[in-house]
Amino acid sequence: ADGNLPGGEAVARQFVHGKRFFIENFGIETKGVWLPDSFGYNAAYPQLAKLAGNEWFLTQKISWNQTNRFPHHTFWWEGIDGTRIFTHFPPIDTYNARFSGEEMDRAVRNYQEKGAGTRSLAPFGWGDGGGGPTREIMERARRLADLEGSPKVVVEHPDEFFAKARAEYEDAPVWHGELYLELHRATYTSQARTKQGNRRSEHKLREAELWATTAALHAPGYAYPYEKLDRLWKTVLLHQFHDILPGSSIAWVHREAEAEYARVAKELEELTAEAVTALGAGDARVFNTGPRDRAEVVRTSEGAPVYVEVPANGSAPLAAAEPPHPVTVDGLTLDNGLVRVVVAEDGTLASVLDLVAGREVLGDQGNLLRLHTDLPNYWDAWDVDKHYRNRYT
Repeated sequence: ADGNLPGGEAVARQFVHGKRFFIENFGIETKGVWLPDSFGYNAAYPQLAKLAGNEWFLTQKISWNQTNRFPHHTFWWEGIDGTRIFTHFPPIDTYNARFSGEEMDRAVRNYQEKGAGTRSLAPFGWGDGGGGPTREIMERARRLADLEGSPKVVVEHPDEFFAKARAEYEDAPVWHGELYLELHRATYTSQARTKQGNRRSEHKLREAELWATTAALHAPGYAYPYEKLDRLWKTVLLHQFHDILPGSSIAWVHREAEAEYARVAKELEELTAEAVTALGAGDARVFNTGPRDRAEVVRTSEGAPVYVEVPANGSAPLAAAEPPHPVTVDGLTLDNGLVRVVVAEDGTLASVLDLVAGREVLGDQGNLLRLHTDLPNYWDAWDVDKHYRNRYT
C-alpha cells in the first residue's frame, strides 16, 4: 500500500487484514513490515506497525532521494507519539538483487553503519519487486557464502536477519518523523479522481460503520452488515496499492478504479440509509459523523434552509435553531463573529482573521489559482520538478 495517502484507519486496516491473511492461510503471524517500494512513509507508521504486533520495518525506496542522502541504513524509526520500530534500509540500493559483483561491492561501500553493524539485507529475485529467484541467482548466493574478497551471503528469513542485526546494534541511531522521499512528488497531484474516490470511500466507510454500529446497539431488529462492510473495506484497501492510489498506473487502471469507487459509494450510501432509517424510526433527524459539534444551515427534503445544531458523532431532531453568529456582509467583508474574511477586488482572499484567537491565519493571497506547465524531466505521473515554478498562467 501507499505509505502517505491512505488515512490512519485505512493504514490500521492494511495491517489487520494483511496479518489476518497470513494467519488464516499459512498459520503464520508476521512480525515485520516489508515495504520496499512506496513513495515515502508517514510519521504515524511506527505506532500503527507496533500496535499491529510488528517488530521491524524495511524499505528500500529512500535510496532514490533526489537531493539529500539518507544518513542511515540500520536505525530506530521513531513516530510522532514516540513509538520506535527497528528499521533497515538496504545499502545494496535495489529490491531486485542478483548478487552480481557490482551489487556486492555497492552494498559494502554504501553501508553507513560501518564500525557498529556488520549486516545488511539484499532483497533478491527477478522482476520488479515480486519475482522469484532464478537458478543463476541461487548459484551465485551459494558461491558467495564463502568467497575471498567478497562479503558473505547467507540466505535466511527476514525475521532472522532483523533479530541478528538488532542484537549486534541495539543502540542504533534514531530517526524522528516521516521517511520522506525526495522524489515522485507528483504522486500527490496525479489522477485526482482516484485520490478523491479513495478519500470519499474512507469517509463513507466510517459513516456506514458508525451508524450501523449505533443501529445494531439501539434499533431492535437491525443486524450489523459485517460481511458487506468487510468486502467493501478490502476493495478500498486493494486500490491503495502504491501505483494505483498515487496515480502512477496506466489510464486503464484509473478508469477501472473510478468505476469501482462509484460502486463502493453507492453501496455504502445504501447501508448508511438503512442504518439511519432504523435509528430515526420515521422521525426527521440530522446526523453528524464529524468529531466536533456542528452548527450550520442544512436543507430539508423540501429544499428549505434550516439552521441546526448537532453533537459530534450524534444526531438531533430536524428543528430550527437561532444562529448564535449570523453572517454579516459589508462590501467585500464577511463576518460571523468567529471569522472575518476580506475578499479582494480580483476575487482572491486578502485576509482571513480568526476573531476568537485574534490572529491572521492567511499567510499570503488566498483563492489564487495558477496553472503551471507540467513537463518533468523523466516520469510524467511521478515527478514535479522545481523548474515548474518558472512558468504559470
